[in-house]
Amino acid sequence: MLKLRLRTKFLLSLLLVSTAVTGGTLWMVGRNVRVELRAQIAEDLGNSVTAFRDFQRQREIGLVNSAGLLANLPSLKALMTTRDAVTIQDASIEIWKLAPSDVFVLADPTGKVMA
Repeated sequence: MLKLRLRTKFLLSLLLVSTAVTGGTLWMVGRNVRVELRAQIAEDLGNSVTAFRDFQRQREIGLVNSAGLLANLPSLKALMTTRDAVTIQDASIEIWKLAPSDVFVLADPTGKVMA
C-alpha cells in the first residue's frame, strides 16, 4: 500500500466527506424540486380543467338562452306557421345569421326538420 503522509490522508478524507455531503445535498434538492414541480403542474392542470368546464358550461347556458330568444321571435313564429319547408328554408337564412352557433335547425312540433 502507498505510504501517505498524515496531512494527505486528512485532506483526502476531508475531500471525500465534502464531496459526499455536496452530492447528497444536490440529490435531495433535485428530488424536492422535482416533487414540487410535479405537484405544481398537477395543480395547474386541475385548475385549467376546472376553468375549461366552467367556460364550457357558461357557453352552453348562453347557447340555450340564445335558442330561447330566437324561438320567441315573432318573425320566426310566423314563418313556422306556414308549415312549408321550402318557404321556411328560404326565410331561415336571415334568422340563422342571428344565431351564435354553427348549426341551426328548425323543426315542426312533431320533430320533422323543416330547415
